[in-house]
Amino acid sequence: MLWAGEVLKITNSMKQFWIYITICFCILWYCILLSAQNPVDFCKGLVIQTIDSSSIFRDIIRLSNNTYVAVGEVRILPNSIQDKLTIVNFNICGNILWRKQIFYANSGFSDYHIVYVDENSFVVACAYTSNLYENPYYDILSLKFDNSGDVIWSKIFSNGFYTDAPTCITALDDGGVMIGGFSYNFPDNDAYSQAWLIKVDSEGNTEWSKTYGFATASETIRSIVQNGDGTYTIAAQRVHNSSSSLWIFKTDSEGNILWNRILGNGYWTVASQMIPYQDGYMIVGIEQPYIWNIGNAFVLKIDTLGSQEWMRYYGNGIVAEFSNIIKLPDDDLIAIGSNRFNSSGSIHFDAWMMKLNAEGDSIWSNTYAYNGTIPIDDYVWGLSETEEGGFMMAGFTSVFNADSTTLTQTAWVVRTDSLGNSCYIPEGCEWAVGIDSFLPPAPLKRENFIQVYPNPAQNTLQITLPDHSAGSLSGAETSFTLYNLTGQLVLQTQIPAGETHKTVSVAHLPEGVYVYVVTAGEGVLARGKVAVVRK
Repeated sequence: MLWAGEVLKITNSMKQFWIYITICFCILWYCILLSAQNPVDFCKGLVIQTIDSSSIFRDIIRLSNNTYVAVGEVRILPNSIQDKLTIVNFNICGNILWRKQIFYANSGFSDYHIVYVDENSFVVACAYTSNLYENPYYDILSLKFDNSGDVIWSKIFSNGFYTDAPTCITALDDGGVMIGGFSYNFPDNDAYSQAWLIKVDSEGNTEWSKTYGFATASETIRSIVQNGDGTYTIAAQRVHNSSSSLWIFKTDSEGNILWNRILGNGYWTVASQMIPYQDGYMIVGIEQPYIWNIGNAFVLKIDTLGSQEWMRYYGNGIVAEFSNIIKLPDDDLIAIGSNRFNSSGSIHFDAWMMKLNAEGDSIWSNTYAYNGTIPIDDYVWGLSETEEGGFMMAGFTSVFNADSTTLTQTAWVVRTDSLGNSCYIPEGCEWAVGIDSFLPPAPLKRENFIQVYPNPAQNTLQITLPDHSAGSLSGAETSFTLYNLTGQLVLQTQIPAGETHKTVSVAHLPEGVYVYVVTAGEGVLARGKVAVVRK
C-alpha cells in the first residue's frame, strides 16, 4: 500500500529522466524474470461484516489450542468517527468462537498489532484516544488477554501530549513484549517524529523506554528481533526530504545503540517485516524508484552487522509490496502482500502470497481476490501458519455495503494449503478453504494403497483400489469426488462394492489442478491433488 501524503516529482534534466526510465525498465524486466505465474484464487474466505460499518483485520496469530485470533477495527458508517477495537477468535473451519469489541463514545483506534506470548495469553497493541472530539492525539494502548478473550491487564503508554502510535510488537524471552512505534513529541509536535521502543514486562509495566532519531528526519520502528544474547536488531524507516530509507540499528539489552546502517535506493525504501535468518536477517517491504507510480516488493538479506548481502525484487511491473514474511522449517520462506493490477482500465490491488527459497528464487506465487467479477481492492498484512501446514492471511476486502451503492472495507481472512491454494472444502469443514494433508493419518500397508493416475492426466484418470478381500473396504461402495480449487464439485462417480478399478473421463474439464477425495461409507480413505493438462 502506498504511503499517503508523500509525492515525488521529476525535476531533473531530460538526460537524467531517460537514465531513470532505463533503470526502471531494467528493474521491471528483472522482476518479471523473478516472478512465478500468478493464478488468482477467488475466495470468499471468512469476512466480518455488519450493516453500515467498515472493518479491517491488521494482524493474526495461532493460539496453543490451534484456534486463531485476528485483530483490527470496526468503524460505524457513514458519519460517525467512532472506531471499535475488534478481536475475533475462530477455528480452522472459520467458525467464530468469541468476539470482543472495546470502544467508548467517540473513541478512536488505529494501528493494530498482536503477538502470542505464552500458551495461555496474547498481547495486543494499538493507537488509542478516548474521545476524538476532545483530544485528536493518540497514545499507545496495550492489553493482555487470556485465550478466552478476557483482559488480564490494560496499559496506556504516552511520551507527551501529542500523538504516539505502535507499528510493531514482538514477544520476548522473559514473557514480556517490546513495542515499537513513533512519537510526535519532538519537540512539541514539530515537523519530525522519533522512533520509540518500549520494553514491557509480563505484568504490563515499563522496564525501559527510549526514543531514536535524527535532527532533520522522521523515524518509525517497523520490526524488532530479539537476538539470543539479549540484544535487539531494529528495522526502522527514516523519512528525509521526501525520500525514505531503511534504517537498521542494533541495541544492547537496555536499548543503547551499538551500531546503525542506512540502506535503500535513496528514493523510497520501506521495510514491513524482519526475521532472523541464516546468520543474519531477512527483510521485506516495498522499494520505489524515482518515478513514483512504479514500485516493487523486495526481499533483502543482511548479515548480523547490518551489511547487505543481496536484494531481490518481485512484482508484475506496476506496484507490488510485501507486508509480512515467515520462515518455514526447511528454510523456505512465505511472503505475503499486495500486487497492483490494471483490469479493463480499472486499477486495483489483489492479495498476494509467494513461496521463496533461501536465495530468494520464487517457487510459486498466487494472488487472491474476494470477488472475481469486479476489480476491487484486497489487502493482507497478518500471516500465520496452520497446524496442518497451510497458512492464514488477514486483511480486508472491498465489498459493497448493505444498500449495494458504495464499496467499503470488510475484514477478511483467507486460509490456504501449503501450496497457496485456497477454497478447497475439507472434510468436516463448512468453510471453503484449502488443506494439503491428503493421506490418511494412519500408516497404510502397500496392499491397501489407493492409486489415482496418471498425474498429470490428459483425458482420463485411472482409479485403483486395494483388494476388497484384504479387509477395510469389504462390502462398501466407494465414491470418487473431484473439486476445483474454488471448492466447486466438478465430478463424482461411484465404484461398486467388489470392484477395484475404474476409468474416469476428465476430458470435459479445463486445464488446472483439482482435489480428489475417496470415501467409503462415512470414512475418508484418501485425499490428493491431480493436474489436468492438454498436450
